[in-house]
Amino acid sequence: MTTYGNAPLNGVPRVDLTQLTYLVVSDNRFARTFIKGALQPYGLSHVQESMDVGKAVKLLADVDVALAIIDMEMNLLSGIDFTRLVRLGGEVRNDELPILIASGNAERATVEAAVNAGANAYVVKPFSGETLYSRIRSILYHPVPFIRSPSYTGPDRRVRSTAPPLTVDRRRG
Repeated sequence: MTTYGNAPLNGVPRVDLTQLTYLVVSDNRFARTFIKGALQPYGLSHVQESMDVGKAVKLLADVDVALAIIDMEMNLLSGIDFTRLVRLGGEVRNDELPILIASGNAERATVEAAVNAGANAYVVKPFSGETLYSRIRSILYHPVPFIRSPSYTGPDRRVRSTAPPLTVDRRRG
């Protein structure tokens, strides 16, 4: 198991992830228990649970949550529905809440639909605790600028137009 710390990045202190509150939303009790258990070894123990999207949105009006982990496939409303409700604002305290969608569906169209709804990240089941923690760290330690436009509200989805340093840009032939 890899150990991650809260060491400063470029001299800027990082947020202590162990002091933040997380929200897990799934209509499956086993899935909620698994996610909570997967976060425990990393010290992420402040976890709120909800078994449906409606209750989760109401909880977000009262509780300061750092990140939500939501199941894509639920009975009444999906992870995409939850993401859209949060991004619309209204009842929630923070319409820029980082959202990580968990799903057993890895189809490109589904992942794109989640990202286009405003999700910060998407993780495919089954996943390990280390994968989940790595995604959480990435979302919270490297936030993406938030975009507000008539057709989209959420993290900036634009892809870099240049190749990463020391690589070949294969998109330009």
